[in-house]
Amino acid sequence: MPPSLTSLLDPSHRLETSLMLNSSILVSQGQDPEPKLPKLMGVLNWGEGVLAEKGGEWPKWDLREILLQSNAKDKEGDSKEVDMCL
Repeated sequence: MPPSLTSLLDPSHRLETSLMLNSSILVSQGQDPEPKLPKLMGVLNWGEGVLAEKGGEWPKWDLREILLQSNAKDKEGDSKEVDMCL
């Protein structure tokens, strides 16, 4: 395969191209090209901090544990649903 094509198949180049393509598609649809999850996690973290300062109670989820449980279930072939009731 020619070197010019080999570089196009490099995973880092493919990732960069897919990110640019996804961003362009979102902009063309009038949506924000930035992912919303990091922003939402920041708001969640801020809100939990405010509640903790004021002594409020809220359901506390250990997201790392939830993801580990989900991955374990996937490997066992069980349902892909994650039990969110902690």
